[in-house]
Amino acid sequence: MSRVACCVYITLICIIHSSLALNTVLDEEFNQIISHQSSYEGPSSTSLSILPFNHTTAALYDANGRCFVSLSSDRILWTSRRVTHPVDINWSHRSNIYGDWIHVYDFTSLLSPYDRDVLKFVKAPDSIVIVSSLLVIEVVMDFQCKSIVSLETRLRADESWGNVYSLTVGHETLWMGTDAGLLRVDMNNNGDWDVQTVDDIPISPPVTALLWVDAWQILFVGTADAFYELRFQWPKYSVRRDWVGGNLDSPVVGMEYDEVGDRLWVVESDALHQRDNHGLWWREGYYQGAISDNLTSVCVQFLAGQRFVWTGSIDMGLSRLHPSINEEWEDKRDPWDKWLLFYGPRFTPDGSVRQLVSDSQFVDEKRQDSTVLVVTETGVTMLSVRRWKLANKAEVMQELQYPRHDRGGISAEVSLSQYGDLTTWLHSPEDSDSIWTAQYAVAAAIRYYFSNAETDREMAWRAFEALELLGNLTGVDGLVGRTMCSPEEARGARSTVGCGVDGENNWHASQTYPGWVWKGDTSSDTVNGHYFAYGLVLDLVASSPEERARAENAIERITTYIVSNNLYYIDVTGEPTKWGRWNPADLNENPQYISERGVNSLEILAFLALAYSVTGRELYHQQFFTLAVDYGYYENCANQKIDNPFDDNHSDNQLGFMAYHTLFYAQLRLEKEVSGLLEEERELRLRTLKEMTAPVLPSLRRWWSIVRNERSPLWLSAVAGAGGIPVQFDDVERAVQSLQLWSTDMIAWGIHNTGRWDCETQPYYGRDDPTKIQMRYIRPPQERATGHWNVDPFLFDSSYSSASAYDAGGGYVEYSPSEWLLPYWLLRFYGIIE
Repeated sequence: MSRVACCVYITLICIIHSSLALNTVLDEEFNQIISHQSSYEGPSSTSLSILPFNHTTAALYDANGRCFVSLSSDRILWTSRRVTHPVDINWSHRSNIYGDWIHVYDFTSLLSPYDRDVLKFVKAPDSIVIVSSLLVIEVVMDFQCKSIVSLETRLRADESWGNVYSLTVGHETLWMGTDAGLLRVDMNNNGDWDVQTVDDIPISPPVTALLWVDAWQILFVGTADAFYELRFQWPKYSVRRDWVGGNLDSPVVGMEYDEVGDRLWVVESDALHQRDNHGLWWREGYYQGAISDNLTSVCVQFLAGQRFVWTGSIDMGLSRLHPSINEEWEDKRDPWDKWLLFYGPRFTPDGSVRQLVSDSQFVDEKRQDSTVLVVTETGVTMLSVRRWKLANKAEVMQELQYPRHDRGGISAEVSLSQYGDLTTWLHSPEDSDSIWTAQYAVAAAIRYYFSNAETDREMAWRAFEALELLGNLTGVDGLVGRTMCSPEEARGARSTVGCGVDGENNWHASQTYPGWVWKGDTSSDTVNGHYFAYGLVLDLVASSPEERARAENAIERITTYIVSNNLYYIDVTGEPTKWGRWNPADLNENPQYISERGVNSLEILAFLALAYSVTGRELYHQQFFTLAVDYGYYENCANQKIDNPFDDNHSDNQLGFMAYHTLFYAQLRLEKEVSGLLEEERELRLRTLKEMTAPVLPSLRRWWSIVRNERSPLWLSAVAGAGGIPVQFDDVERAVQSLQLWSTDMIAWGIHNTGRWDCETQPYYGRDDPTKIQMRYIRPPQERATGHWNVDPFLFDSSYSSASAYDAGGGYVEYSPSEWLLPYWLLRFYGIIE
């Protein structure tokens, strides 16, 4: 199709749907999370980079040098510096914007044998102060964070103050929380620093948490039994003490000041709290929607005028809170807008978070990215937050398709021979390869419409040719195979495993393409996928009369084959395939096919509608109405989605989606001029198709009422897009949010939600399987198992017997990015995203 014709086509589609008051949203910037993980020596996964040190005892961010600083357990100072200026960051930059860790200085020679092993440090205005159990050292690094410019031993104690738990600097004073209590070091004494014990107030040691808030001139102190506020009017101060057991359930383990909200964020094991300068406390715990307890750490992050509060836990990774800016709005907030969980191998090497450090602790409106350093028990993660639009994300996701997910035009997942290691990928033929290929073909076809780039057209046509080949290999006109292997793959090519042998497990040697093998017993699902792709490929991709003829022929071959075989899909064996049954004798009379009755009825009506739309053959029109009216297929379609919670079949959701889209697209494509079709004939077919499809609209509305709570952008595209049914603006926003909160990591990691406070479970199991516990309310894609659109999105745990997300299976499959690309491009195509 020419560019001009495409423009006319899409413009007409938008006009048609604008009359239905279709809600649209602009493609606005959002925060995309990208995880860069590293592990200490001896990692459980070879896919992670290895850190040059064994354990992190403390970490901070040096804004002067734009670097993260780490102290390792062997007393070495390490730095990792930005390689890109914050203002110059490009959206497409997916690699870590921080460089490798650099060995800066080894402090071992400065320490006596009596020093405790663990060093702590804190950022001072122009330096870093490092403290052991006997020493206070001040160092100044160069602006490249590569070397020490100056190093001074500021204090050497005669008697150890024991373990150092926390440090903070304010008003030219170093405050130290130790086994000996609260210590105060004057840093402005001509280079001679003196230490004093703060003993004029009854603070019971050890002091485990400290923070100086300069804006308030307050020092906050946490101990095992109390939380202290030392409010200064220099040199005097007043003291307030709150006992643990009141607003605070347990001892404070971390604090950070939020300059945007002018709040102090305090974390203890059971909850996160915010406190204002007037002493008012607000809890963010179980009753406020928090995700878990066993908290360990907190940090505040600022980006693009927003602030986020991150908390780490001992066993549930880390969570991010988006604080409310309006208390009246709080009760109306969507759960996805408030708390998000970042847990499992998708984000961190393990689930035990020890420390969190943000590189955007201060407001900078120009910044387009921010990174949170996550220190865990076995490694370090840099969670990079980038300001993207969905259009940017689409480019990034597209890059993942080739070469891994392209097998001679077939698009599918790949297996990984080593856990989480994408360099060990292998192709493997799967029974539903044609469905995944069809879905990628649709995404690529729409991408080509918007780009008009020949490379995009070639990608879409390549996928079509793979589908076409699945029909040519069988040697039976109209019969398509489930999947296939080339001669090289069948001989055991290194990149492909699992090709079958002729005569075994429904594999057949092709009689038309020597050396090729294909798999039979083709299901109705496979055929559904072919129809789903062919209409859009015909209209958007076929660029010559020859290509249009091939796409039209692909539709007619299959339709003729089904109709001529009494609505059965006949295999090369001469018998119907197991699931290729659309005949009323099975769907209406045989209780064995009770679950297939609705969806298979919808499928055959969709097939016939598209075939009639493309060819105009009266045979297809008459067969449609014979089934729809005489055999009650309209009624079968009406309740095609089985809402019995014991048989909530998410595979049928996908099949229903494709069939609905094919059915209504058959009408929609005739709303504009069609190349080679006389106007009078086009109008006749359009009127006829409106009569054919209108009785199915109640079915589509009912289906949407059931699946709406999945917040699926794909389901929305069939309802508000092809079907033209008005939806609520919230539905559009939530579908777009699903695309935004989708990880760019497509590996199928295990998930484990047992222990979460915020996830309510259902009394029903997935398809009556007691090992498949279900969430009652769906969580964002980044918190769910990655998979095809036939995967249950409400699955609570990947493994019934797992103790964490790290032993819940997964890590050996990467899915194609078409799982994301398909709904995105369909929403673009129908003008739902602008």
